[in-house]
Amino acid sequence: GKGIAIPRGSVAGVMLMLEQWGEHRAAKRLIAAQDKILAQGYRTADLFSGRSLEAGQFKHQLVTTAEIVNLFLTILRESGG
Repeated sequence: GKGIAIPRGSVAGVMLMLEQWGEHRAAKRLIAAQDKILAQGYRTADLFSGRSLEAGQFKHQLVTTAEIVNLFLTILRESGG
């Protein structure tokens, strides 16, 4: 790919698969990691606005798909996985 899209569809598919297998904790960890990444302002080009959200205090940080995947892996490792 072009490295410009957050792999939300892939992550959602994996979460559904984990839920089907009874791996609810693992699915919740993926959701939490995704929420943390987005809360920290990381965005791939498909979600990037470049605009401040609150009176110039917070801006999105543009990253590639590979960087998003690395953020997921880092967060999952830090959370005990």
